[in-house]
Amino acid sequence: MSELNRRNFLKGAVAATASLAAAAALGGCSQTASSAAAGSAAASSTAASEAAQTTAEGPYFQYDICGKLSMSEFEASAAVAEPIEKFDAEENYDVVVIGAGASGMPAAIAAYEGGASVCVLQKESTATSQGSVSFILDAERTNEAGKIGLLYDLRKWCNYRSNFELNLAWANNCSEAMDWFVKKLTESGMVEGQDFNIFSEGEYHYEGGGEAYGKLCMCTGSYTAAINSLGEYFKEKFTIYFKTPAVQLIKENDKVVGVYAKKEDGTILKVTTNKGVVLATGDYQNNDAMVQKYLPDAAIFDKKQFGRTGDGHLMGLMVGAKMQNIGHTKMIHTKNWGGCCTLMKSLPFMAVNKNGVRFTSEDIPYDLRNNFVKNQPGLCWLSIFDANYQEQYAAMGYSGRDISTPDQIAESDGAFVADTLEDLAEQMGIDAAALVATVERYNEMCEQGFDLEFGKPAKYMAPIKQAPFYGLHYEYAVSAITSGLEVDKDARVLDENGQPIEGFYAVGNCSGPFYGSVDYPLDIPGLSISRAITLGYVVGKTLAQQ
Repeated sequence: MSELNRRNFLKGAVAATASLAAAAALGGCSQTASSAAAGSAAASSTAASEAAQTTAEGPYFQYDICGKLSMSEFEASAAVAEPIEKFDAEENYDVVVIGAGASGMPAAIAAYEGGASVCVLQKESTATSQGSVSFILDAERTNEAGKIGLLYDLRKWCNYRSNFELNLAWANNCSEAMDWFVKKLTESGMVEGQDFNIFSEGEYHYEGGGEAYGKLCMCTGSYTAAINSLGEYFKEKFTIYFKTPAVQLIKENDKVVGVYAKKEDGTILKVTTNKGVVLATGDYQNNDAMVQKYLPDAAIFDKKQFGRTGDGHLMGLMVGAKMQNIGHTKMIHTKNWGGCCTLMKSLPFMAVNKNGVRFTSEDIPYDLRNNFVKNQPGLCWLSIFDANYQEQYAAMGYSGRDISTPDQIAESDGAFVADTLEDLAEQMGIDAAALVATVERYNEMCEQGFDLEFGKPAKYMAPIKQAPFYGLHYEYAVSAITSGLEVDKDARVLDENGQPIEGFYAVGNCSGPFYGSVDYPLDIPGLSISRAITLGYVVGKTLAQQ
C-alpha cells in the first residue's frame, strides 16, 4: 500500500474521485470523506485528479493504519484530510491559538498581554475545561533541592519515561504562572473564597535534604467555570471564534504559517500568523479509531468528556509532527466523585466484582486500579467493610486522610448500608451467596494473618463481621488521555527527526511526553491542570516577545 510524503502533502490536490477510490482500498475504513471538507475536493482540477491517481506516492488516503493516519481516524474528528484550496475569508494575527481550554486560554491571554494580536479558534460554544484542582509549587518555601527532588520522584512515578526537560519547564514556571492565573480569575470576576480557593496541600521531603511545598487552587464545581469566566471576559479584548473548529494547518517551506477553520455557517476562514500557531485542542478520547490505535486498554471504558476527538493530533501529523511513542498515558478514574466515594476511593478494604468475588489485592493504588477492573464485569470495584471500619482504618496506619462518617456514607450516591451481607448484596445487585462465601473466606485469612489469594499485607486485612455492613460502588471511566505530539522544553512541536517545526507549538493534552507512563500519577494532586496552565502561559508569553 503506497504512502504519502507528508512534507509534500499540502502541495498536491486530491480530487473526490481519487479520495473515494483510495478509501475503498483501505479495507475497514470509511469510503466517504468528512463532510467538513465540502468544497475543497471539488476545487481540484481534472488534471490534478488524474495525477493523484497515477502518482507513485498515491493519494493521501492510502496512508494506512500501520503508518501515521487512516481514514477512520478522521470520521469523528473536525480535522479535514483533503487539501483545502478555497476559502471564504482571510485574517492575520500574531498568534493563533487552537482550543480555549486550560492551556489554550492562558496561552492566548499571556500573548495578548505581551502585546501580540491574538485569535482563538474554539470548537465548542464556550471556553471550557475539566477537573477541579490545580497544583501550585510554593516558590517562597521550596528550595532548589526540593524542586529537583520533586521532579526526581515524578520521573519515578512515571516509570522513568517522562521528559525531564518538560517537567523542569513546568517546575521553573509553575509558581509564577499560577499566581498570574489566579489574578486573571479575579480580573474576570471570580471571587476567591466563593468561586475558588487557595489552600496548602502539603510538603515533600527527600533523601538529599530538599524540601518542596505545594498549594492547591480548587475551583468550585470544576475548572469549567474558571475557564469559561476567562473566555467571557477576554472575548471582548481579543478575537475568539466559538463554534469554529480548526480543520487543517497550513504549512509553507517547512513552516506552519496558519490554519483553516470552519465557521458555524459552513464557510472556511483562513487565519495566518506572524509568530506561531499553538495547538491546545485536548485529547482524543472520543475518537474511537485513535483510542484503538494508540491506547486500546482504554477502549472498553466509558468516556467522561465530549468533543475530545484528536483534532490537533491529526492536524499535526498531517504536517509532519511526530506522535509520542505508545503506550500513551491514560487517566481512568471513578465516575462517581461525590461524598464518601471521593474520600474513601483508595482505601484497601476488601473489594469484589459484580459476581461477589475478589479479584486482586486491594492495596493497589487508586490510579492503577483501572488495570484490574478492566477484566471485570461492569468495570466495577465494589468495596465492602463493616461497622468497625474507622478503627480498622487507623490500625492500617493511615493518618491525616479524610474518611467518611457512617452518616456521610448513608447519604452518598453509590453507597449502600445493610444489617446483613445478603441484604447488602441485594442492594448492590451482586450474588448474595457468592458475597457471603467470599467474606467468610476473607475473614478466615484475616485470622490467619496472611492473604493466601493475592498476598495483601496483613496490616490491611480487616475482617468483616460487625453489622451494619457497608458497600461502595465504583465504576471506572476515562477522564483524560495525557499524551500527544512530541514537543521540546519550549513546547515546539517536533518532527520525526526530533527537529522543531517552525511556527508550531502544542500544549496541554495534545502534547507529550510530560508523563510517559501507562497511567497518570496522582502523587502530585492537580498536576494535569497545573501543567496545562503553566506551559500555556509560558508559550503565550514567549511568542509575544518574538
